[in-house]
Amino acid sequence: MLDEDLRGFLEDFDVGGVVDGEPFLAARDMPDEIHGMGGTNSQSTGYEILVITSDAERLGIRNPKLITVGGVAFRVRDCRMIDDGAFSLASLTKAQALILAADTPAADRVFRSRTEAITRDMTPALVLRPSLETTERESFSVDRNQFELTVEIIAREDTVTGAAWDQVADLVKVAVHAVLATEDAFPEADRVQRFYIDWIEDEGDNTAGNCLVRYRFTYLCNTGDLTTGPTFY
Repeated sequence: MLDEDLRGFLEDFDVGGVVDGEPFLAARDMPDEIHGMGGTNSQSTGYEILVITSDAERLGIRNPKLITVGGVAFRVRDCRMIDDGAFSLASLTKAQALILAADTPAADRVFRSRTEAITRDMTPALVLRPSLETTERESFSVDRNQFELTVEIIAREDTVTGAAWDQVADLVKVAVHAVLATEDAFPEADRVQRFYIDWIEDEGDNTAGNCLVRYRFTYLCNTGDLTTGPTFY
């Protein structure tokens, strides 16, 4: 298919993608319709967009690129060619991108399941990790799921202001909560709840420590298809 034909196809469904200040055509993947109890319909889907493969390669739309789609910030989780390779499907994550876009005290030091050590000059920093997933049957074909996300805040004493590590971490905690708890930040979730906070001193002289904050996302998805569930982090 010619490039002009590809663009003509996507233009009818374009929701507006932007990467590094440059626009590109992007169509949201259609959500699956699922039926809840009492005949109530609900929709749930992962964050995916359809893009022209040549655009994805030219603009570097791949992990861990930060992009916006329809004015909302996302981070690219992966991008894979489909069918004959003319189009690619990009899977996106949201919590990490929202925090990065909000310019919290952690700045760009927001990581997803990081395994490398966080050095002194990298603090304060955030690491997002999945904690637990539970499922209850909502109806014959629908499950109600609860996904728990741990936001780990790694902080040290601020030698300039004299603020203790827990004071530094608290500033980050407040800023991150304002992002994740914003109304309509996660419209695919029925509920977003912060339910757990723990403070852990990391060094004997109390100059460093971790603050663990856990959030619970409640959502619906098809019983037989786990791909219909959103990727929150």
